[in-house]
Amino acid sequence: MEAIGAATVVTARAELTPTLANAVLDSFQEEVNKEVEEMLEKLTGGALDEEGIERRKERSEEILTKIDVYEQALNEDLAGLRRIANLCKQAAITAALKQMPAMAL
Repeated sequence: MEAIGAATVVTARAELTPTLANAVLDSFQEEVNKEVEEMLEKLTGGALDEEGIERRKERSEEILTKIDVYEQALNEDLAGLRRIANLCKQAAITAALKQMPAMAL
């Protein structure tokens, strides 16, 4: 048992059965889909400032790294999740570009 801030984390070893792996994968996919959907709504809504856009771009990169970890741990191809996380990252870059002042020629 380990205390992290106000939370207590309990680590338990369990055999990764196919059923458990599917449950972990389903939960992870749901988590990523929900978070990306929320970020895309905010990014496409146009109400974010530069800092908010940058935070969502960074979070997209964190999600991509997490996808790599889950992909290796579960030995599962998560290309679909990678595509939506990349879409979110691209939306953040596009939103940042739209906020840049037009360059005079």
